[in-house]
Amino acid sequence: MHPTVKRLFRAADQPYADAFVRLAKQRGVPDREVESALSWYARTFDGKAKLEDVGPTWDYASKGWSPELQQVGYDWFAGVHNNGGDPTAVAPASRPECDAARARLAEIRELARTDPRAYDADTAIQSEQLALIEDLSSNP
Repeated sequence: MHPTVKRLFRAADQPYADAFVRLAKQRGVPDREVESALSWYARTFDGKAKLEDVGPTWDYASKGWSPELQQVGYDWFAGVHNNGGDPTAVAPASRPECDAARARLAEIRELARTDPRAYDADTAIQSEQLALIEDLSSNP
């Protein structure tokens, strides 16, 4: 379990926060963004969240966050909601064969963030990114 989850959340809420962290890590969202979202959630709901309140609040709060983190939030909410509130259904534990693909995807996203010209000029890396995203979405 992520140390921020243990620090910010009561035991009853930790499985929900941990599911969010696992999903974010699978999608290559940087830790600092994940921790920011966890801190926001803990401050906003303070252990009193009702699942139906989280989605609309996320819509408002996530506007300044990366598109990847925003999507993780929406997918997390949908996964928990569609599985009767069961956070374990959201992001199963990572499969070892996908770790290299996730690491490469994180590298590509970092290149796009830090050197957008190089990323834009390299159609091969863009194609690789799309293939990795497709592969990881069908093999979480």
